[in-house]
Amino acid sequence: MTSGEKIKAKRQAMHLSLEELSRRSGLSFERIEELESGASLPVAEEYSLLSKVLNCQIEDLMESKSTYEGSLKDSSPSGIVDTKKRTLSPTRAIAHIVIYVILGLIALVFFLAFLIILAFDEFEWNTFIITMISLGVFILSVEEVVRSIRYLIHYRREKRRED
Repeated sequence: MTSGEKIKAKRQAMHLSLEELSRRSGLSFERIEELESGASLPVAEEYSLLSKVLNCQIEDLMESKSTYEGSLKDSSPSGIVDTKKRTLSPTRAIAHIVIYVILGLIALVFFLAFLIILAFDEFEWNTFIITMISLGVFILSVEEVVRSIRYLIHYRREKRRED
């Protein structure tokens, strides 16, 4: 069951209209429609708000394993998910982690080098901008590595449950 289906089922079980859920949660009517239709997934804060209004645990609103794997395929441009089986390819996930660790380290080296230049040299906007871009690339790399590691952990747990 998708998150949207679970949200809709909980809302209907509590006999709440979309408008009432919107009012109580603080989310817009349009956003709740988006979530229930499956057009997008809730972010952590939305899960929290909805679980409070719907009197359930956040986990009760999250997608099940099979749906989770399918949705990751759609949101994974880097190809972590095997498109034929719609399941995680651990080898590709590990390669993804290695690539982003290397990219992150390169970005960190650039960031530190430009930070040193900024500290000991006269301030220049171009150096500052390159420093901030390097920091941004580093942060994005770390996020991708964390996301891939979390997916691998999820995958291993699911494999253990199946065995």
